[in-house]
Amino acid sequence: QGRVDEGLELGREWVRVAESLGEADQVERAKRKLAAMLRSVGRLEEALSMRPDQAETQRALSGQDDASVHDGDAHWELGEYASAVECYARELRAAEAEQDIARKGSAARRLGRAYTRLRQPLKAADMHASALQIARRLGDRAAEAGLLVEMGDAAVEIARSGSGHEHAMRDASQARRFEHTHKGALVRWKLSAAEQSYRKALTLTREQGSVRGEQQAHAGLGRVRQEQQRWGEAMKHHAEQLRCARLVGDLLAQGEALLQTARALLGGVQLEKHAERDSETARGSETE
Repeated sequence: QGRVDEGLELGREWVRVAESLGEADQVERAKRKLAAMLRSVGRLEEALSMRPDQAETQRALSGQDDASVHDGDAHWELGEYASAVECYARELRAAEAEQDIARKGSAARRLGRAYTRLRQPLKAADMHASALQIARRLGDRAAEAGLLVEMGDAAVEIARSGSGHEHAMRDASQARRFEHTHKGALVRWKLSAAEQSYRKALTLTREQGSVRGEQQAHAGLGRVRQEQQRWGEAMKHHAEQLRCARLVGDLLAQGEALLQTARALLGGVQLEKHAERDSETARGSETE
């Protein structure tokens, strides 16, 4: 709990710093990210209090009349993924009509993320593949690395939905039974695919010297290890995530890293408790 509170306080501090500097775009970003962090730990009322009038703010910042992307981003941060898809789809159609390949890649990337959250993996895969092809065609290595991270995120989300649990199986005997089912094999395959994407992204970001990209890749690898219940390895990746976040001075990213570290620590403790319980049950059966 202490690390969760510390992570959230870093998020709040980022909002305060952005507000004191009078930077509207940073205030917007900080409030969105803090709202997402608050939702992830069930503090919904406080999350709602972070909701600014995002669409209007983004219109003012961009000077654009067509704010499809900005409206979509606002819906995305608030967890309104179906509405985000509608906005991003409008942007994709406009980009195709104008034959703007860079804009099309950006819209496809956003659609891929939104479809992932809506549990529509085939549509997400199509959008990610389109965006990745465009990034490579344009020679945009940073976008390529980012897409590999997001494709890893998509694979983790599919694995989670396949297991039917947010953090796979918490009971050791149940986990062993699940491993031998068809769904268990699918989950292993998707987590393996996610790990490959994250590792490719990690290689690319290190080649580019992108500390922020490295942070995102480590965050993804940590989530994979959490799903696999390899809690010690998860904590190592989240420690690297935190190190990178501190290097770039991103308080929100530091908060997220601390939250994930706390989850991995809790998962390890719970796994130890289940193992002790299984051992006691086994000893009791032998005694009888």
